[in-house]
Amino acid sequence: MEIATQIGKSIQRVLGEEADSLAHQTGFVKRQRKINGSIFAKILITGVLDNPLLTYTDLSQDAALLSVTISPQGLEQRFTQEAARLMQEILTRLVECVITSITPATVPILQRFNGVYIRDSSVVPLP
Repeated sequence: MEIATQIGKSIQRVLGEEADSLAHQTGFVKRQRKINGSIFAKILITGVLDNPLLTYTDLSQDAALLSVTISPQGLEQRFTQEAARLMQEILTRLVECVITSITPATVPILQRFNGVYIRDSSVVPLP
C-alpha cells in the first residue's frame, strides 16, 4: 500500500472511531451528545486550518457544515480540560500513525527537509 494511502486511512480511523472512543476515555463525552469526539476534532482541525484566529462563531458555522447545530456559547462550554486531553490524545495517535508509516524507502524523502517547526500556542494563566 502506498504510504500516503496508508497514512490517509490511519488519519480517517483516528479522527473517526478512535476519537469517539478517546472522548469517552478522557471524560469529554459522558453520555450520548450531538458533539462526539470525532465531530469536535473535525470542527477544530478544519476550523484552525481555515483560519488560525477563529472565533466560537466561526467554529459554530463549521459545525453546521457537519450537520451539527450548536451556538457559539454552547461550543465554548465544550472547551474544558477533558477537551484538551482529548485533543492531546488524538494528536498523539496521529503522530504515531505517521511515525509507524516511515519505512526505509521513505527516509530519503524525509532527508530533504532540514527540520520540523512547531508553533507553541500554550497559555499559562497568571495568579
